[in-house]
Amino acid sequence: MQFVDYKVKLATRKACNTSNCPPKPKHLRTIVVKSFSGGVPSFYSELTKWILSFNPLQQYKSLVTLHRVLRDGSSQLLGGYLDAFLPTINRLVNTPQQLNAYYAFQQIIKHYSKYIQIRFVFQQKHRIFTGSLLVPHELPEEYYSDQKTLSVLSYMMDLMDYLLVIPLPIIQNYIGDNCKMDCTIPLILDSYNLVKDITFFLTNLAHIEQNQSVFTFLYDRFTKTYSKLNQLYSAAKNNGYIVSLIEVPNLPPLPTFNVNEEERKLYLKKHPHSITKNNHLQKTFLHPNNNNNTKEILELGKHFSQQLSKLFDLLIPPQLSSEDPESKLETMASCLMQELQNPSNLNDIKIHIWKTLIGTKYLLQQRNLDYVDANNNGEKVINELYDLQSTADKIKASFQMNEGYEELQKYIEEFVSILSSSSTNTSETTPTNQDNDLVLFDYIGDSSHDKVIQTSQDEFIDETSFNSFILPNLQNQENSSNEEEEFSIVLNQINDQINKIEDVRDALKNCNTNGNETIKRFGDSTQGLIEFIQIAGECEKERIREGKEKNKQTYSNNEVWSEGLLSCAKKIVEWAQYISSALMNGESDERILAGLKQFKSHCSQLLTAARVSMEDQSPLLQRLEKSLCSLMSQIQKIIQNILSREQEQRQDIKEQNKTQDNGIESKKELMESQVRVLQLQKELEKAQNHLYSLRKEEYN
Repeated sequence: MQFVDYKVKLATRKACNTSNCPPKPKHLRTIVVKSFSGGVPSFYSELTKWILSFNPLQQYKSLVTLHRVLRDGSSQLLGGYLDAFLPTINRLVNTPQQLNAYYAFQQIIKHYSKYIQIRFVFQQKHRIFTGSLLVPHELPEEYYSDQKTLSVLSYMMDLMDYLLVIPLPIIQNYIGDNCKMDCTIPLILDSYNLVKDITFFLTNLAHIEQNQSVFTFLYDRFTKTYSKLNQLYSAAKNNGYIVSLIEVPNLPPLPTFNVNEEERKLYLKKHPHSITKNNHLQKTFLHPNNNNNTKEILELGKHFSQQLSKLFDLLIPPQLSSEDPESKLETMASCLMQELQNPSNLNDIKIHIWKTLIGTKYLLQQRNLDYVDANNNGEKVINELYDLQSTADKIKASFQMNEGYEELQKYIEEFVSILSSSSTNTSETTPTNQDNDLVLFDYIGDSSHDKVIQTSQDEFIDETSFNSFILPNLQNQENSSNEEEEFSIVLNQINDQINKIEDVRDALKNCNTNGNETIKRFGDSTQGLIEFIQIAGECEKERIREGKEKNKQTYSNNEVWSEGLLSCAKKIVEWAQYISSALMNGESDERILAGLKQFKSHCSQLLTAARVSMEDQSPLLQRLEKSLCSLMSQIQKIIQNILSREQEQRQDIKEQNKTQDNGIESKKELMESQVRVLQLQKELEKAQNHLYSLRKEEYN
């Protein structure tokens, strides 16, 4: 039976609370000490509640607490309890990020949780390492074999790559915020231990002559990591908060690993099983074409590259600039060919084939269509595109990837449909050109660090969707019908939201019989809110008239933006209803303030969404900004009124306490004076008795 350790639960709860300060050392010490005496289950059960909360600060402090406790706690933290806790971390890693005021901070949490996840997997795979990622004093003999050494080095270098994404941006962007700066401490200590571990295992690998090509590849990767670590450590030494807590270690000089023949012989004599049979390491690492699946991937990649080169000749006009997406795609294709000729990392090759395949949509543009018509190559292009579709199906089935595939198929079908319509003048068709925001992959020596950074960059890329290739007459008819439908939808939804706001206003007016100042002020602000929502509806209508997209891709990770301005307007009205309900039910000022702040945040986000889809000089946008400014001033007055009332209440409590303290002091002085009077009376009586005895002796 497991007993609950309440001290551990309390310390964990206090370490992960919402206050804007780092976890206190005394709480961390309590958890670490109790981890040696059966407090591990209570720690993980309490931590799960906080790490899955909806508060980003609680999630972040939970990760920092977990990281620090793992480094300093007992080995029980790394056993089966850690295995059971891994799904919780996986759930946090896969939680979608919302585009709000905390978006940048949520990105830090996402990368930090990903690092913790990889750290867990590494410690599951190699349980001999301590919580602080140090090599144990007695290393099992199997870890001196080249195969095991490579396994450890691969995990460690990936772990280092994920680590380096986090601390340097925090040091540069959160100066003065000690709470957010706190995760840099365990990360810097982890990085220093990882450098020592990587150096140790690279030294072992350098003693094996058969694996020199593998060693060269890993050493080059370690050199890049070492330069990034130098930047991190120099920034940490210039940060006052980090220096006040730890002594930032000095990186040892980059080792050269010059091993002579005699040292190799001694190493092989000491570790006779260090070389695996049949040179398995080199075959699996450098030449990943041993099995049928790998051969199939390489053959598909080569066939796809050949098809792409034919399409380049048929579709791309001469004299393109290097910034055009077609030029970037050619660069990607040539680099992919180099990788396929000398394969080194199968996973990177698969990613690069897929990125290049999805990037072929940038070939299907208006200028390329005109170039095909000018050269009468329509039939050839159609045949090549059909072959490309067939190859894409095979690549999808083999790689088990799907991202962007349907979109590519749609572009190909639309492009082919225009080329096939020989009876129609295709030059009249004016499809919208693709944007130039094609991201080049890091094609040579691609590492996990590059992919993490690329992923974080891709999340901010707004790719305008590829408009359909349809004839102008059909397009005008469809656009007119679509506009009417969308106008009616916008009008109905805006009227629905305005009716809800009017209901809120009437309810507040009927409820405010006692003349509550806050209820009155918020009721008055509803008129400004109605005007704000009406202008937002007009902005949405203008977007429809101009045929602009809703920019869903920009907000794809946030359900608030699934319908653009309208869905954000719904959220604003929902928070207005929440605030009115809290005011009428007499909720605490804290809940009302929280609702008002969320209300302000969504109003600001609606303006942000409008700026994305409208021109800067648009009169409607200027009206929306002016209306928002007026509404924000009213809401700010309500917030200031609540805060001033709270301040007055605190001042009254202080005065009451002071009055009570004064009464106690006066009673104390009265009692002390009474005691003093009694003492003086006793001394007087004693002196009188002494005088009486003296007079008696004189008379006798």
